[in-house]
Amino acid sequence: MTQKTNPSAPSVNPADLQGLDGLLEVWRKSLFMALRVALPAVVQSYDRAANRVTVTPAVTSLSGSGQTLTLPQLADIPVCTAGGGGFGASFPLQAGDTGWLLFCDRDISLFKASRVISPANTNRLHNLADAVFYPDVMGQISVSAQDAGKAVWQTLSGGVKVALGTEGVEVTGNVSITGNLSVSGNITAANVSASGDVTAGSISLKNHVHGGVQGGSGTTGAPQ
Repeated sequence: MTQKTNPSAPSVNPADLQGLDGLLEVWRKSLFMALRVALPAVVQSYDRAANRVTVTPAVTSLSGSGQTLTLPQLADIPVCTAGGGGFGASFPLQAGDTGWLLFCDRDISLFKASRVISPANTNRLHNLADAVFYPDVMGQISVSAQDAGKAVWQTLSGGVKVALGTEGVEVTGNVSITGNLSVSGNITAANVSASGDVTAGSISLKNHVHGGVQGGSGTTGAPQ
């Protein structure tokens, strides 16, 4: 009994297989060669205002004869960002960042231009030109042991982070707030500064006064 070579190995030419099995394998691989689904990619440049990226696919392709093919650099690719309801998240992508290219079922060129329901402009299917890019740090982020059970938003180094747990939210790093801050509850802090006033209850930190003032070792009354 002759043992057949595994036809899924990249180094095997399906045409070498004998009989109908080999013919069907050639047809199957030829079909899949033209079908794009997803690939990792590396960022070359990013236009944040337009939310478009230029990327290089990070995995080479194979021709029907087994030759290695380097896929072309892809430009004007939409970057997928989580958002909706008037809110969105944006990242300052840089050259060398990684992510995933997903190839749409149909031509999305008209939709990219209008962002409304549009017909397919051509008959192309799963084409390189119809890719979208999902940023992914691919394991470069390390969450500290104390945050293992929390949802974390952080820099790759972990030096600045927001950790959301079942008991509350912890922030590490400097915090700058433009606008008013309202707190229901107590504030415990070693060093707090504000360019405006701080009010506790109805008492102004900048403009309050003390009653019961007297000389010597006496103390003032409570702030008013």
